Amino acid sequence: MRHCPACSMAFDDAAEICPHDGVALVAEDPLVGRVIDGKYRIDQRLGSGAMGAVYRATQLALDRPVAVKVIAQRATGRISYAKRFEREAVAIARLKHPHIVAVHDYGVASGVGAYLVMELVEGETLRAEIRNRGRLPLLEALPWMREICSAVHTAHTAGVVHRDLKPDNVILERTADGRIVKVLDFGIARFVEESVLRSPSLTQSGAIIGTPLYMSPEQCKGEPAGVASDIYSLGCIFYEMLTGRPPFVAQETPAILYRHVSVPPIPPSRVVPEIPGGVESAILRVLAKRPEERFATAADLQRALVATGAQTLHFVEGAEPSSVAEPSATVVALPQTGPTPAPHNLPQETSSFVGRDRDLEALKRALARHHVVTVTGIGGIGKTRLAVRVASDMLASFSDGVWLVELAAVTDPALVPAAIAAAAGIREEPTRPIERSLVRTLRDKRILVVLDNCEHLVDACAAVVLEISRACPEARVLATSREPLGVDGEMTWPLAPLSVPEPGAESSPARLARFEAVALFLDRARMSKPSFAVTPSNAEAVVELCRRLDGIPLAIELAAARVKALSVPQILAKLDEGLRILSGGVRTALPRHQTLRAAVDWSHDLLDERERTLFRRAAVFARGWSLEAAEAVCSGDDLDEYEIFDTLSRLVDKSLVTAEDRGEETRYAMPEVIRQYAREKLHEAGEKPRLAAAH
Repeated sequence: MRHCPACSMAFDDAAEICPHDGVALVAEDPLVGRVIDGKYRIDQRLGSGAMGAVYRATQLALDRPVAVKVIAQRATGRISYAKRFEREAVAIARLKHPHIVAVHDYGVASGVGAYLVMELVEGETLRAEIRNRGRLPLLEALPWMREICSAVHTAHTAGVVHRDLKPDNVILERTADGRIVKVLDFGIARFVEESVLRSPSLTQSGAIIGTPLYMSPEQCKGEPAGVASDIYSLGCIFYEMLTGRPPFVAQETPAILYRHVSVPPIPPSRVVPEIPGGVESAILRVLAKRPEERFATAADLQRALVATGAQTLHFVEGAEPSSVAEPSATVVALPQTGPTPAPHNLPQETSSFVGRDRDLEALKRALARHHVVTVTGIGGIGKTRLAVRVASDMLASFSDGVWLVELAAVTDPALVPAAIAAAAGIREEPTRPIERSLVRTLRDKRILVVLDNCEHLVDACAAVVLEISRACPEARVLATSREPLGVDGEMTWPLAPLSVPEPGAESSPARLARFEAVALFLDRARMSKPSFAVTPSNAEAVVELCRRLDGIPLAIELAAARVKALSVPQILAKLDEGLRILSGGVRTALPRHQTLRAAVDWSHDLLDERERTLFRRAAVFARGWSLEAAEAVCSGDDLDEYEIFDTLSRLVDKSLVTAEDRGEETRYAMPEVIRQYAREKLHEAGEKPRLAAAH
């Protein structure tokens, strides 16, 4: 049977044109109307390609619309491909990013093949947007391109390389606040094999991987595709957004491949004269033939695009070149084509760095003496911000680069080496495990690797760090974690809270500003309400607020954001209602950095059952406790008295409990905001009355 896409009438297979509308008929899809694995009803075919087809479907259990991508059976029929595809699907599903289409489910159904279930995004592809408008204004293209870079960088740090970035794989989702970018199909091309490269529009894998119009020179030559290849593809996309055409076009696929490998791209300003020089420099650098001459990471490209934003102030679509103002001398200059003197992928600071002078200097000295330095502390204490500042200050000391490896999105321990390699721009070698390629490349390098958020991957991080420290004498590792890595030669730096005034100290505004916690609160409050000031009338409340928040930077920043709607005494009063007031962080931050509860949830979820039990029971102690008190009060049920010491020690290691020597006795305590969270868990467990009585 065939049907008309205009009127939906059905006709026999012999008919080709609808008699009502004159529209070409299309063959019915046998999957439409079918239920896959008893969970997903296929409602409508949305599109198809070399890899299979995408359908609009209904998830029956939740009665919600989803997108289902059915992979061609020829790609997953062999067991090896099916297993590899499953592993990749699991890795992609763990990518949590506002500009990456979320993957909900994966399966292999009889008569269907492998399928992926994704969020259904309502919108148009970037390809359709460019086709409909001819080309995009720079003021629209820049923010969309920065969103794409952010998504790709997150995938790279998780060890996932896209291999087939193109306008067709970018959706412009319609939302109440406008349109935002969503990137599709991370990593899928790796597991689809086509025997023949038939046309420039096909996605291929095997000897040649990718879509010819957007393939890097190394992909065109059949070499492995890595981070640098994705960055080249980003350049092709941006070129097309601004000019309306890819950088290399030809009638035949071999001619396109040849141009990618051997022909310099036409400068985009020769196609659209009003494109600013800084934007053109960035595009031409990304389209360099040699991978090492491109930006090292998608984050570097993103930062370069941010720098070009100042040049768009006078950019007017369709203006003559003479009417475009030259950027002022204060505009940040983009790096020119070629390797940078001190390569790095460190993010640009978007707010002032307050305090931590002692920690900064101590960590710099430590990295001069130790191969591995780990900054530990509770969630929200500022480990990442401090590590990035240390790394930035030491750029001149590491001539071969400083590379930040963001591990928060990496959930599979096996992907840690790949995440490090991706951040440092190290290409995977087909005949050598990635761990060996990593160590082999770094062996003679003077390099600093910053491993951020190691706590959920401690064992995997420790194994890689140990290999690096043994085989690479000039390399250094600066890690952040809520517990030490536990490798030989590691120096641990427990990060203390920001300084707060002692009770009874002089509370004049000038004196209070010398304390780190107060200075941070004042700085962040002024970001929300520029007129805010510490005055004699609110000084005492500010001090009390910083004390109640235990000098924890994240808590202070979240509280400071409330001054645009509440007075400081009102914020202080709200703290008694729980942690709900400590929310509303920057939307682009990691979810666990948007609320204090989410930050503590992250730590709590990493505990085993015994650790969770003792953690919540210890909340019964208001002003600290001794080991003997914990053994007497917190033992019972599934936590024996003899287990208390070891479990308590692990909570100290994980930065949820502090230990302080007082003469011959060690006293334990929790920061008040952590104890408040633990009390809620104690109440949820129904143990509060018994523990209170035991206390």
